Amino acid sequence: KLAAQQAAAQQTTTECVTLPTAGTVTTARVEPCSACETSVSRKYDAEASLAEAKARQAAAEATRLERRLGATPPLLDVSTTPASPLVVELRDTRQPEPDPGP
Repeated sequence: KLAAQQAAAQQTTTECVTLPTAGTVTTARVEPCSACETSVSRKYDAEASLAEAKARQAAAEATRLERRLGATPPLLDVSTTPASPLVVELRDTRQPEPDPGP
């Protein structure tokens, strides 16, 4: 009986266990059937739009600088447009109300 117990204890069993990893979450986010909540998807869309806008802005700035440097003579100053202050004038064109008197 002791020999049978020792033989049973020495037998090994194999068990397959699946553990969640970052790859599992990433796959669920990029697959056609997303596991993300709607707000998470909107957040990713907004972040992508912001990154695209920044890339367009950087490309436009690079083009602008190339044109300035390619001019004859090159435009090396900071700005060619003088800064002018914004002036706002407010006028009250309403007629004063008559004094009702005592």
